[in-house]
Amino acid sequence: MLATASHPGVAASALLPTLSAARQQQLAAAIGKLVHELHALGFRDRNLDLRNLLVESTPDSFRIAKIDSGRFRLQRPGNPADALAEADWQRLLPQLPPHLAIIARGAGGG
Repeated sequence: MLATASHPGVAASALLPTLSAARQQQLAAAIGKLVHELHALGFRDRNLDLRNLLVESTPDSFRIAKIDSGRFRLQRPGNPADALAEADWQRLLPQLPPHLAIIARGAGGG
């Protein structure tokens, strides 16, 4: 509760439907980029849900904070394509409309 009270954003699950199509695409790309970056660093969330991504929207970008990562695992950095990383994607992507899932998955090159 402390993180949600101190972060100026709202859950991605609540924000996404309120955005224009273009902004939805931008947010999907920002989420995908964040996930790719976390995976490249060796972080595997294992609880990767839109409701656990707090998003602060600015006119030209999004600032995203990940909360509720009590099941996380750390792997050796550099291999963003292991089974736990894929499990993160398989949990997250069905929460997005298909066209946004494609954008998210491709945002970081994976």
